[in-house]
Amino acid sequence: MNVGENIRINDIMHRSVVTIEPNKSARDCAELISKERIGCVIVVEDKQPIGIVTERDFVYLVKNEIYKDIRVKEFMVCPIVTVSPTTTFSDAIAVFNKNKIKRVPVVSDNKIVGLLTLNNMLGYYHLLLTDLERKKNHLETEIETDDLTGIYNKKFITSQLKNEISRLNKFGGQCSVLFLDLDHFKKVNDIYSHSAGDVVLIEFAKVIKQECRKIDIFGRFGGEEFIILARNRKARKIVQFASRLCKAIRNHKFLYEVKIIPITVSIGVSNILQAGDSETALKRADKALYAAKDSGRDCVGLWTKNEITITK
Repeated sequence: MNVGENIRINDIMHRSVVTIEPNKSARDCAELISKERIGCVIVVEDKQPIGIVTERDFVYLVKNEIYKDIRVKEFMVCPIVTVSPTTTFSDAIAVFNKNKIKRVPVVSDNKIVGLLTLNNMLGYYHLLLTDLERKKNHLETEIETDDLTGIYNKKFITSQLKNEISRLNKFGGQCSVLFLDLDHFKKVNDIYSHSAGDVVLIEFAKVIKQECRKIDIFGRFGGEEFIILARNRKARKIVQFASRLCKAIRNHKFLYEVKIIPITVSIGVSNILQAGDSETALKRADKALYAAKDSGRDCVGLWTKNEITITK
């Protein structure tokens, strides 16, 4: 089996793509790249991608002092190579190798829906190799999974957190710990019964799992506490992801014997590499979680530089 043949580009591409119109000036383009802190912008016309501009393209313009009066369409690279969201990982690697490029727009129905970078692909390649090694040596599924929810259990999550730190130190990348705790869960058991609580936990796990990517690791830490190891997400994206989880739970209808049980979740987040070790990463995420609880629940606490910021 080829590495990545079951992984689709839709699972790993960047969904946030910065675009610019072909008639915009080079100065506008340069300011956009600087403002967004990105390596390239996609040139679109009538929502269709027609070219690409990278930071390197500006080297020639600045060197020859012609960037002030030139339009994007005059120096963009075109035609551009694209892939579709259903392209396999292996086929995408072939596209990069064949064309010797570092960035590929992802297009569906002639509209740009994402961006794939070579660094992104290499990072995922290392993830895939790590996961293949884990699958080769892992114990039976029952040892890894939680009996009630069917997701990973505490023992497995804890071991993977240690492995993740080792992987990041070797290959680089980003990974954050998300500590999730259902708000006022004891009241669910007291008011509706423990059977209702079990139903809520099972449904909660299903909702969160649907929001996670295939490379994320999601498990039950114990009781109403859950952990997500969110891989390859930049710092500014991780809070957006956590907030999306809060919204998904808040809007979901948890049913038990035709009764709707209102459920919310509080989340604490910490960066693994900044923590340095698994124990510190968990402690910081736990403290950020309780800061979210103290701030009214149904929100996100993020540990950064010995400070906790709350996002509601």
